[in-house]
Amino acid sequence: MQKLFTLLFVLLIIPSTVFSQIETYTLASKNLHRKVRKTTTNYYTYDNNSGGFVLRSTSIERFNDDGNLVETLYQYNGSYAKTQPTKKLYHYNNKKQLVEIQDISAVRKKYSVNIKFTYNSDGNVTKKNLCI
Repeated sequence: MQKLFTLLFVLLIIPSTVFSQIETYTLASKNLHRKVRKTTTNYYTYDNNSGGFVLRSTSIERFNDDGNLVETLYQYNGSYAKTQPTKKLYHYNNKKQLVEIQDISAVRKKYSVNIKFTYNSDGNVTKKNLCI
């Protein structure tokens, strides 16, 4: 029984702690070249009523010279109502660590928050504050 518990611990807990700090706000995390400044992603679905493909959402990401994400814009085109775009800014400190994600949308949504990160001397995230 103890061997089973140890095996489950090794397979489930350790990988989640090792990979939970992976940075997803850089060009490298998206396997893109350092000179990329902007990416645009369009999502289409097939609409039976119109007999063709319809644009459902658009996502635009902008990067700085260091390859860090600095701005995102997301627009969802719903079937029943037009929604307002979501715009976020990403702020970094002198060590190129993400310190804040700021929602600057014209119309703030019900669940939109600003996120602030705190780091220790080793550069690991120690605190993540959600600010409404």
